[in-house]
Amino acid sequence: MTTADRIYHHADRTPEGWQERIGYRIDSATFARERGEAVGALYRYWKGRAGCGPPKAGDFDPLNDLSREITGLISYVDLNPNIRHGWIFNHHANTSKFAKFEHRAIADYPILDHRTALLQEYDSVRYGRAPRFDEIVQEYGRTSRHYKRLILPVADENSDISRLWIVTRLLSSSFRPGH
Repeated sequence: MTTADRIYHHADRTPEGWQERIGYRIDSATFARERGEAVGALYRYWKGRAGCGPPKAGDFDPLNDLSREITGLISYVDLNPNIRHGWIFNHHANTSKFAKFEHRAIADYPILDHRTALLQEYDSVRYGRAPRFDEIVQEYGRTSRHYKRLILPVADENSDISRLWIVTRLLSSSFRPGH
């Protein structure tokens, strides 16, 4: 990705740690330049079902329609309108590190800065009814991560955005043991 592809750049540092978030424009060339096959495959799958707006949940089943190599990297969150900040982690990609967050509200996520950014990003996809592609670099405690993430909206039978599909490409990660 080039600087010209960026649509925003935000960085912050708090007592919890620091993070940098870069948003990229999504167009036909975005994923031609992106090396993560799962990212491009899920976007193409979504785009092929999108029509004039986000695809309907009944027409969108990447966990059954795409290869295991790709589905192992796919997550989704569902909106529960009955709770504040109602996004629920209902399926997290095959990673034991985040399995403890499955079926829990994002509002329960322990790192305030990351939780706040997630809620803002998820809501921007929900209300904008359009995909979002970000690069995120963060360090909290003894863990650092650098990854790219695509978020795709999917509508329910009333055309309301009720699920966000997410695919992440990890660029680097490290954990420093405590003393």
